[in-house]
Amino acid sequence: MSGALAAALLAEPSSLPVRPVPRYFAVLLGTERVVQIRSSATGQQVGRLASPVGQFFSGVAETADGRRLLVAAQPDSACRTSLYWVSLDPAGQPGPLRPTSVKAVQGTLSSRALAMTPDGSVIAFSAYYCDGTGTVEILNLRTGSQAEWTTELSDDVESMALSANGSVLSVSGTE
Repeated sequence: MSGALAAALLAEPSSLPVRPVPRYFAVLLGTERVVQIRSSATGQQVGRLASPVGQFFSGVAETADGRRLLVAAQPDSACRTSLYWVSLDPAGQPGPLRPTSVKAVQGTLSSRALAMTPDGSVIAFSAYYCDGTGTVEILNLRTGSQAEWTTELSDDVESMALSANGSVLSVSGTE
């Protein structure tokens, strides 16, 4: 373990950088047709994003400042997932879906298996392809670099988290 890492792990909690709580957070409802935008201060819904006609949302993640969402949408009848950016205005109202630079994934994203760095420059997701194979992917949207691991467990990934700089991915799931 490097000295810097050890120092960071052993630092007093008060000496660690504290990120402010974002104004808003996103909730993907069980119906998967709507993403609710809620106030972090009150928990009340302040906005909502409906899925495009004939599609459903399969994942959502937000930047640390709560100003942008990354949403995954799939057609009802196709094994393909597209990733979109959504900006939130100061009142928490979502703007239109804007395609990311990531080409459509030829599979379905595992529920809750979408993560990104606080600034949104690195994203990770778990996908289950139409042919039955699975993958975990990390994409750096600034550099275009990509890492991919094939797995039989991608459909069982329950959650993912990326470190602030995108260098560490944590995955939890079931077998």
